[in-house]
Amino acid sequence: MKTKIKYILLLSVVIIISVACNVNAATPYFTGRKSEHPRKQEYLNGITEEMCTSSYWKDKNFIEINKQLMTGAQINVLNRKIVDGSGTMVFDLEELQENFDADQRRESLASAQIPSRDLYIKGQKIDNQAYFSKIKQAILETGYTGQQQSKYGICTNRVNMKDWPIDDVIGYSATDTDDEMQSSAMNTNEPFLIRAKCEIDGQIFYWGYSTNCNGWVSGKNVAICETKQEWTDYWKVDTNANNFLTVIGSRIILENANLQPVSLMLGTVLKLVPKEEIPADLASQATTNYIVYFASKDEAGKAIKTYAVLNKSLELNQGYMKLTQNNILDVAFSCIGDEYGWGGMNGNMDCSLYTRSIYKCFGLELPRNTTWQQKVPEKYTDVSTMEIEDKKNYISTLPAGSLLYFNGHTMAYLGMDKDKNFVVSDLGTVVDEIGDVAVKSVYAVTVNSLDVRRGDGLTWLNHINGVISFLDPINLNECEVEIENEKLIYDGTEKNPKVTIKYEGKEIYEGANFNMKISNNVNVGTATIEISGINNFKGKITKNFEIEKDSEKQEGNKPEGEENPKEEDKPEGEKNPDDGEQSEDKKIEYQEEQPENKTPLEAMKDSLANLKLPFTGAGYISTPYFLIHILAILIVFAIYRAICRKENKK
Repeated sequence: MKTKIKYILLLSVVIIISVACNVNAATPYFTGRKSEHPRKQEYLNGITEEMCTSSYWKDKNFIEINKQLMTGAQINVLNRKIVDGSGTMVFDLEELQENFDADQRRESLASAQIPSRDLYIKGQKIDNQAYFSKIKQAILETGYTGQQQSKYGICTNRVNMKDWPIDDVIGYSATDTDDEMQSSAMNTNEPFLIRAKCEIDGQIFYWGYSTNCNGWVSGKNVAICETKQEWTDYWKVDTNANNFLTVIGSRIILENANLQPVSLMLGTVLKLVPKEEIPADLASQATTNYIVYFASKDEAGKAIKTYAVLNKSLELNQGYMKLTQNNILDVAFSCIGDEYGWGGMNGNMDCSLYTRSIYKCFGLELPRNTTWQQKVPEKYTDVSTMEIEDKKNYISTLPAGSLLYFNGHTMAYLGMDKDKNFVVSDLGTVVDEIGDVAVKSVYAVTVNSLDVRRGDGLTWLNHINGVISFLDPINLNECEVEIENEKLIYDGTEKNPKVTIKYEGKEIYEGANFNMKISNNVNVGTATIEISGINNFKGKITKNFEIEKDSEKQEGNKPEGEENPKEEDKPEGEKNPDDGEQSEDKKIEYQEEQPENKTPLEAMKDSLANLKLPFTGAGYISTPYFLIHILAILIVFAIYRAICRKENKK
């Protein structure tokens, strides 16, 4: 009996241990929810709540709203051209040299110039020399040395990138809330190729390359992969594949009771766990949820695969989205009211990070800041010298989502409303369209027209100097050309009929979308209209119209510049009026028969009434016949007066 009790107790212990082990072995994972971060619901003058929704703009576009602007294959080609382009600062991390001279890199970073202007931390002015000298010394003493192989980092959460290895927020004044040392920010699961290391006060910082910037990041949210293959398995995707998720809303928060929350910002990409690799204890959730993985890190800083369960109702897309205006508007307006963050600080975005993140949802890898974005090859148009009306017309024919630039700012075009161009952007300050030039602080993703002003009093439209459109130029052969009058009457002047060109029923503009040249448009014959596409239109069209003689004009009333035919060019038998002989059909004709019952006065009246003159016009006045005819009229008039007096006496 005692033996049985021992066996039962032993079995119980085994079962308890087994259950405990199974509990401990349960797969740790995060669950996702929509972020409830604060938003600014402040509207500029003339902007309504309805105008701050994507649906408002979907019927105000020049191009059909669901037209695909670029295919996945075209996006791949453009991404390659951006990497290869001059001044874009976009890197193919897999192609960067793996081995490097760590001493040279360390010494180069330590030689960075100490800022000379006044700097502040938490409102207190700092001693620049002392503050940055300490950092420079740490770079020299704690960095990598000798020949090194690049380290493969992966972001485990949102990561700030700075010019120096620091966490402090440094401003240019005691009240400056921007971190002037911040250059960019990286999303969760973004790759970071590490080339240098620094330890300051026990904290590790890494220097390296993201896909669109380089700088220093805190090691707190960067895990190190042991191999390049492990590294690329986390983040590398095919533009046309659907084995990953893209965050297409402002942000999603991943939560785990035992771990720090993880932010998934707009444009974040996470790979789906293949069905056969989903952990058994998560398989039951795969019906109504996506199961994805990303990198977290262990105590040694090494990357470990971590799972997340994301409900399918969240703002996610399987693969990249199709690049249409409809989708661009939806993505852009998911961030309306989000607070501005210089360089991406405070988990927010600045203007160029906002536009880059929008297009990341479609697989496009845009450069990081406005200067670099304007280096995008083939898609950028300089409009700095364009007349203001031509610029307005050109912008009005762009697809929604096209990027507009002036120095230091970028925005996404929305469409035309009430004869104004409208945009959405993550902006700092603005001046209203009317009234005093009073600068207003906004610091949020906001809608405004291009009639708002800057501090100099000029409108945004005046300042716009560049445009990026992702739709290939439209061929003019796809357009309808209407000539107001294809048959015009010759009068010796240039004929320039009104020409209207429409694409899909909407008018395009000379000087903005096409140039036009009209030739052979003075004399009788066929005139030619040559139309050449410019900016977002291409190709050439040639049209004709006719200039005809006025069939109602008499020969003597020839327009100025039309000469009488030369004698030798006339048909046989036709004589020149100047040769001294009248032709039979041009003699003055009188009625030969007079009825017997008419008096001489009545007969004279009839003769004058039937008088026909062979010449008219300015040419007749200069001939000898003019004087002869005047004299004849005077004689006839004198005779008529004499007969009248004789009749009166009777």
